[in-house]
Amino acid sequence: MEGALLTAMRLKAKYSSRIYIESISMIAIFTALNIIITIFAVIKINNGQGYVNLSDVLIMTLSSTLHPVIGGLVGGISSCIADVSLGYGIYAPFSFIIKTLEGLLIGYLIRIVAKYNKKVALIVSPFIILIGGVFMSAGYFFLEYFLYGLSVASFDITFNLLQGLICSAISIVLFYSIYNMPIYNSLSVTANTHFLRK
Repeated sequence: MEGALLTAMRLKAKYSSRIYIESISMIAIFTALNIIITIFAVIKINNGQGYVNLSDVLIMTLSSTLHPVIGGLVGGISSCIADVSLGYGIYAPFSFIIKTLEGLLIGYLIRIVAKYNKKVALIVSPFIILIGGVFMSAGYFFLEYFLYGLSVASFDITFNLLQGLICSAISIVLFYSIYNMPIYNSLSVTANTHFLRK
């Protein structure tokens, strides 16, 4: 009995260690990818502050299909580094907070709904992803209101909302594509796609 218990504990520790290593690896790989996407697919806002980019696509997709923490950290770290690289260092710490919270919000909301009803979670997931896009836009609105005043914040929110909506639309397509692909079988059992299928 004790031998079986020890074996079970070792297997659990080994499994937890594997998931941890997988998560760290994915965060590193996708952070690098999102920095490239942000820096090389960027549109600077004329007559305003900041810039428009497609970084939220990866944040939303990772948070909705894989894990809220993976999507959140990839978003926070990559946006922070991209801000500094593009000369928007003043945004960096706030981008880390806004983008991390965006990923956590999307991923955990989907999990909460899936806990009660998986079919409903699949139906409302697009709306949850949209909520993430609106949250991101609101976060930057309040940041720019604090930094530059209402006129700049009001001007830039149009572009931030457009970014949120476009990224949400792309992410929703990717979410359903990944969910319906056999690839979900190779994902960690902690992935959101598994929570929606159990």
